[in-house]
Amino acid sequence: RNTASRPGTFLRGSFIRKAALDFALKTFAPKLSNTTHFLLTGCSAGGLATFLHTTSVFAWARANLPNLAKLRAVPLSGFFLNAQNAHGSFVYGTLMEGMFKMANAIADADPKCLSKLPIEMHSKCVFAEVVYNYQTEATFVMNSQMDLWQTQCILLSNFSGGRSWYDFGFPHCVALNTISACIEMPPALQKAADGPWGI
Repeated sequence: RNTASRPGTFLRGSFIRKAALDFALKTFAPKLSNTTHFLLTGCSAGGLATFLHTTSVFAWARANLPNLAKLRAVPLSGFFLNAQNAHGSFVYGTLMEGMFKMANAIADADPKCLSKLPIEMHSKCVFAEVVYNYQTEATFVMNSQMDLWQTQCILLSNFSGGRSWYDFGFPHCVALNTISACIEMPPALQKAADGPWGI
């Protein structure tokens, strides 16, 4: 919404997620009311969203599905690391933290993550590796150690001097041409994955 009294851009991702859950509850109420098992999953960006929103979605499920016995989260290929690229720059991390601030994502960030970090580090709660450290829900991560998207779009990403996500390497990423840049990914991923459930 953009009006004279309230100029600007307003992002509604949180409202859309809540509306989708409420729509499912209303539409499938008879079946959902008897649900005993709940699985939250997503792939790639959806995998990252699974990491970031498991706590709030599970809270919704517990409040609205009285017969739940088990809740599990299974993010697929969403463990994107805040890693340096081949030139030593945090391109992906810089863009993600900028997006977090632009969208005022703190309003919908994982509350456990926010409670553990000082306010100046709250934007770190946009990274799977950070949120996962504070996750207390049963989360089973499915992610390859060598991920093509991470290799091309994080390790080999580049600030091009442009002003859009596309210009910064999203989705047009630097070609996979420096295989030596990949050698740090498996140890970094393994270190970040030393949580209670592992990978």
